Amino acid sequence: MSFELLVKKLLLDDKRYVSAVRLKEYCHTLGISYISAVKYLGKYHYIERIVRGFFYVPTMEERKLHTGKPSIFEAIPKAMEYKKVTNW
Repeated sequence: MSFELLVKKLLLDDKRYVSAVRLKEYCHTLGISYISAVKYLGKYHYIERIVRGFFYVPTMEERKLHTGKPSIFEAIPKAMEYKKVTNW
């Protein structure tokens, strides 16, 4: 049940990218393990890992149509901006 709540929270946020810090906050409030949540969300394609600690969240339409692959030209700069890497 708590994984369902986590999925709903991710989809209701309406953000395409989520950080590990935010995901850990969600897991803490729901009382579930971060590691098991990442494994569950990755297994059922609710999130896709871009770099360590930064994930892409496909919309429901993308999941149903299997088109939820982010453009690397969009995803990598967002991840590097989040990680505060300037010279890449």
